[in-house]
Amino acid sequence: MVFSAPAFLFAFLPAVVVGYFLCPRFARNAFLLLSSLVFHVLGAGFYSIVLAATIVVNHWIALRMPDAEPGRRRALLIVASVANLLPLALFKYAAFATAIANQALGWSGAPLFTVPQLFLPAGISFFALQGTSYVVDVYRGESPPCRSLRDFALYKSFFPQLIAGPIVRYHEIARQLSERTHSLAQVEEGLARFGFGLGKKVLLADTLGRVADQVFATGGGSLGAGTAWLGLLCYTFQIFFDFSGYSDMAIGLGRVFGLTLPENFRQPYRSHSVTEFWRRWHVTLSTWFRDYVYVPLGGNRRGAARTAVNLGLVFLACGLWHGAAWTFVAWGLYHGSLLALERVAGRRGFVTRGLAGQALTFTLVMLGWVFFRSPSLAAAVSYFGALAGLTAAPDPLFTPAYYLTANHVTALAAASLLALWPDEPQVRPALLPLRSLAALTVTALALVAQSPKSFNPFIYFQF
Repeated sequence: MVFSAPAFLFAFLPAVVVGYFLCPRFARNAFLLLSSLVFHVLGAGFYSIVLAATIVVNHWIALRMPDAEPGRRRALLIVASVANLLPLALFKYAAFATAIANQALGWSGAPLFTVPQLFLPAGISFFALQGTSYVVDVYRGESPPCRSLRDFALYKSFFPQLIAGPIVRYHEIARQLSERTHSLAQVEEGLARFGFGLGKKVLLADTLGRVADQVFATGGGSLGAGTAWLGLLCYTFQIFFDFSGYSDMAIGLGRVFGLTLPENFRQPYRSHSVTEFWRRWHVTLSTWFRDYVYVPLGGNRRGAARTAVNLGLVFLACGLWHGAAWTFVAWGLYHGSLLALERVAGRRGFVTRGLAGQALTFTLVMLGWVFFRSPSLAAAVSYFGALAGLTAAPDPLFTPAYYLTANHVTALAAASLLALWPDEPQVRPALLPLRSLAALTVTALALVAQSPKSFNPFIYFQF
């Protein structure tokens, strides 16, 4: 079940919101936990046992860490980390790793090892990182363990952010789990944020995604440069509005239930460097890798060469986290290399500023999305060739005009404006009614545009 699906919008969500506010205050966390578990079971079925098991293991181990001897605390941390990451490795990477082993050890003939591609439990990439951050923070003494199994289970399974984030750290939400306030203003704010996120998803991401899907499906070998750039631009906006739209919906629902979730996007396409881009894009993921991978590796404290290696390792892991395929490895290493090059350039006085810096950064990020979107490295290379105008004989049918309708042009113009608009200011109290009216209008347009034939799941649900 996804947020833009009719079953969620017209059945599950209204039932949960009404039931939540009808419950007495002492029962609201229990009701929200039950609703979150039902949400996950509807999406993952039997495999929801993975989420349940990690909840129990993390809670049990974290409670024992503060009073344990140093050696035992380290052992508990290792056990908890394995419990969080082993299911992710099994369900997401076993088939990929086996294929690599077969290529390395058995160049011909039947495969030496065979592992089927397993069903990927909904949200496993996100709740694995969330559980790991929790036990590490308790181990470091940066966060107290949660004493209530109910509240910890709610933290781990809260349905608005369970499937695709934001990745919430326990200390960010601990007090809110036991002490939070509710008001009509919060509900209005949350529903408005949800409505705008739904509009981003349906009106912009899905509309432009249809162009991107058609262009990438055609393949670089049949595309002229103009059409290839059009398809890449549409995908660049599609992935931003798809994922930031989901984050808006998750954050909005959190406000409805009195919880403040961390922001996940801060106008990343306005960045003046790739370094700044990663401070604005998928913020909770980039800070997770910074705090739990990059800093423990040594960060930038061990010289330029070691910093470059650390960046490469972090973004290799980041690429693999997004998917078990060589295209994601290439995408991660591409961004790691760009960050390392920016550090070298910065030390030599070359710093990108102004519109030129924004244009360069936007172009570099766009080019990276070729790896992210392509089904294989060969397809990515072919697409890069089309972008460079190297296609020997592009099909004359597949021109930009072939893909663009008035609806697509409107969505592309709106996406360009919204993605490159300055950071959103605070809404003045006098304008709140207008915000609510705008949110209702966007929601209505999204519901009208949504249909069973045009329904598309969120891109990050596959990760």
